[in-house]
Amino acid sequence: MIRTGRTQELIILRRTSAGLFLGDDDEAEVLLPSPDGLEADTEGSMVRVFVYRDKEGRHLATTRPPKVQVGEFAQLRVKAIRGAGANMDWGLSTDLLIPHEEQKKAMEEGRWYVVRVALDEQTDHLYGSTRIEHFLDNAELTVKNGDEVALVVFARSELGVSVIVNNAHQGLVHAKEIYKPVSIGDRLTGTV
Repeated sequence: MIRTGRTQELIILRRTSAGLFLGDDDEAEVLLPSPDGLEADTEGSMVRVFVYRDKEGRHLATTRPPKVQVGEFAQLRVKAIRGAGANMDWGLSTDLLIPHEEQKKAMEEGRWYVVRVALDEQTDHLYGSTRIEHFLDNAELTVKNGDEVALVVFARSELGVSVIVNNAHQGLVHAKEIYKPVSIGDRLTGTV
């Protein structure tokens, strides 16, 4: 199954003037336009690509990895604010849109924000959100005391810094437990 918003291995089905058509076991196809460096690859070869939708809503593939994929968090810069929302630079030719309703507070052009990439299951379109807490679940923890975890700093408070734990949970690192300068968007390793 070709998955929007994910890096995946796909099979080269055929080469055309538009680029390479890639596929999977479900007979779905996606275009890899002007595949730089893939001239020697032949039909039947596997290629690692990221699949997204272009401005017209068509599925496209790219060998350029984005800064963040579906279900992940990253710090991204606002390129422009337009009618539908904030356009974020995430390393692809098509910007990542953060609709106004997905902005925790109004965003500003040129500023950096911690963003989560999500997939609208009904439309199969990718979007970003700064409503970080909506995507974190502490009801069923997947970590326990003593576990080493990946952290992303997303907010500050009087108590310390709020962190995303393993892309799944919300945590707090108390100010007395911070031993070096920490900024919003920093990726750290911690222990529960």
